Amino acid sequence: MSTIKTLAWVLYSKDLVAGNYGTLRKEPISFEDISRKEVLIEPLYGGWEANMTHALERKPVDVCHKRGESKVVLGNSGVVRVLKIGPGVTRLKPGDVCVFIPYGPCNRHGYLDTAFGFGFDEPGTIGMLARQTKVKDYQLVPVPGNSQLSLHQWPIISVRFGSGWSNWVVTLKCWEAQVSLEEFPSPHVFGWGGGVTLSELLLAKEKGFNVSMIASCDKRLELIKNLGITPIDRRRFSDLYYDHEKYESDKEYRKKYFASLSTFRKIVNEITGDDGVSIFIENIGLPVYPATMRVLGRPGIIATTGWKKGMNLEINRALECHYRHIHVFTHALRLTEGEKCIAYAAENNWIPRDNYPIYDWEDIPQLAHDYAQGKISSYFPTFQVNPI
Repeated sequence: MSTIKTLAWVLYSKDLVAGNYGTLRKEPISFEDISRKEVLIEPLYGGWEANMTHALERKPVDVCHKRGESKVVLGNSGVVRVLKIGPGVTRLKPGDVCVFIPYGPCNRHGYLDTAFGFGFDEPGTIGMLARQTKVKDYQLVPVPGNSQLSLHQWPIISVRFGSGWSNWVVTLKCWEAQVSLEEFPSPHVFGWGGGVTLSELLLAKEKGFNVSMIASCDKRLELIKNLGITPIDRRRFSDLYYDHEKYESDKEYRKKYFASLSTFRKIVNEITGDDGVSIFIENIGLPVYPATMRVLGRPGIIATTGWKKGMNLEINRALECHYRHIHVFTHALRLTEGEKCIAYAAENNWIPRDNYPIYDWEDIPQLAHDYAQGKISSYFPTFQVNPI
């Protein structure tokens, strides 16, 4: 079998980089030509995802060790062009522009065992930080012809809006299982800021729900407001960051924490009329989890698709039962959901325009640095890989 050669930004095992853990190196790579059901693609645009930053930071693990590889090429969201198809591929042709969905092996119900290109998941994959790579045919969905969205918006579907779609499908059904929309047609749906959260709040808004989103910079708050979502300024309760060790040992920290918690609860009560939050989209983790549970209504749902800090949480099972709280945990999309999600986005212009910063191919390390340092105000930082 012939070999394909291309260029990529590569992350090496930390054992090989003399302590400079977060360095991406641009270098040639090669891989075997496509097989019967594979497709050779060139990424056009990719999205920088939080899982890529986790991989660069080696948190919670060194991804290379986890995958059993000396180096990896990250990148699990993108819009791509088909270059060549295997003889068993019938639904695609060279030249097609497609949204890449990072499906990996699935169980018999269509739920992912591992995801393509995630640092912590499927080994042997070459992600969107390569000028060319190969994927399975079922991982590509052609960009709908009726779409008014720009090509650089479509990578947002791959991970963020795709994950939000699947999470919202489950969350909505869980809410309706306890309280019908006829009984309570306008629940209050809140979310801690982030691209996945924004996707779900837009879906909730479309249903007629009351939606509010927490953010901490003026540009994001302005975007939230312009999208018809109630903005909540995180800076009004900036000390609401739970740290168990400090909480137990530092009286001054605990005092500031409770002051911020009081402000937060007051804001929530004003918006919900003391009813509490019906559905809270929370993808951050331990720093905000205790406060989230304090304002969750009865009944109430806390929904998450992942974490940013603090994976492990403690709950009081008795209280959660009493308050009829449902915890929804989902990961990525079900195999059958990608096309539905993409069709909805095309028909409803679901993906907002927020002046995305589009980094050039040569500037991808700068993008990684800016994202890690919190210097990007957009929810959807994007990079260009190949010319259109």
